[in-house]
Amino acid sequence: MERVLVVAAHPDDEVIGCGGTIAKHVQTGDIVSVLVLGDGVGSRGHASSEDALAARLDREEEMRAAHEVLGVDCIHLDVAPDNQFDAVPMLEIAKEISEVVSHVVEPSIIYTHHRGDLNIDHRITAEATLVAVRPMVSDKGGMPPREVYAYEVPESTAWACRHDFRPSMYVSLPFEIFNRKLEAIQRYKNEMRDIPHPRSINNIASVVMARGAECGSGYAEAFETIRCVR
Repeated sequence: MERVLVVAAHPDDEVIGCGGTIAKHVQTGDIVSVLVLGDGVGSRGHASSEDALAARLDREEEMRAAHEVLGVDCIHLDVAPDNQFDAVPMLEIAKEISEVVSHVVEPSIIYTHHRGDLNIDHRITAEATLVAVRPMVSDKGGMPPREVYAYEVPESTAWACRHDFRPSMYVSLPFEIFNRKLEAIQRYKNEMRDIPHPRSINNIASVVMARGAECGSGYAEAFETIRCVR
């Protein structure tokens, strides 16, 4: 049994990036926790504080519904304003992640954002996660996570010009798990869009099928290996 932690900037990133992998871990008996750092809606220009609060509560409800489909627990922290993670010292964000890693979850495997993403919150989440899981023994004597991977969020990862996402690890998804990923992402009903938007259900499914074709599987999610200790 593995203890797995998925670190995401916003609710829905975790399902788009590795929802199938999460479901597969759960199916095999691993314990999976999801750490979400922001609310994902604060930068959308709400007309009033009441509207902003309603949008945030709706997003949290959708997140709980999605995680119920996947069978995971969620730790939701508001460490920085939406799309303004750079307004908070990275050390503070890294400390929040480190607290969860060292004293709450103690994971052996971590999945987080790709540090070349276009979205500033994704990049800072990725960098702060790497600070939090650097390869040192913790103050409790525990070892750092032996595996760390970066997942893709196509609308942010593919649009970036800074660093290419270069998959080096694939997780093959059975059809049942593929469907569970799609079911979970549709729980974020306020975040879904129509074709040709990357967050349309068709395009999310297409990415999974394309990654499957790359590795000789029907369906797959792709990751960039940051650390893998054997």
